Amino acid sequence: MMSMLEDRDTPPSPDTPPSFEQGILSAIERCGPEDLPAMLDIVGEAELRCLAEVSSLNRRRREERAGMDSPVGTRLSVIVHSELSSRWNQRLTWLRDVRRYLQDELRRDGAVA
Repeated sequence: MMSMLEDRDTPPSPDTPPSFEQGILSAIERCGPEDLPAMLDIVGEAELRCLAEVSSLNRRRREERAGMDSPVGTRLSVIVHSELSSRWNQRLTWLRDVRRYLQDELRRDGAVA
């Protein structure tokens, strides 16, 4: 179970690179209409990475639950996995919203998304 806790984000510090979301927002702020297709590709790739992470998390949860002898350990594992799953699902929802926004901007700009 400790390995799951080690996956958690550390508190931000001045030396910590910007979060994933901040990186995408920063790129979007600098992009012009001609950059929208590339931004859509970046966001689409990020969505795929999030889906893979959710899938991996679900697989690890099943494997850990199958190997647990203690009901307490099983319940604690569910708590940790629920938090991690919630975080990745929120990120995925945010990325989908960003993608829809970029697609709308492309349509407004006269290009086909």
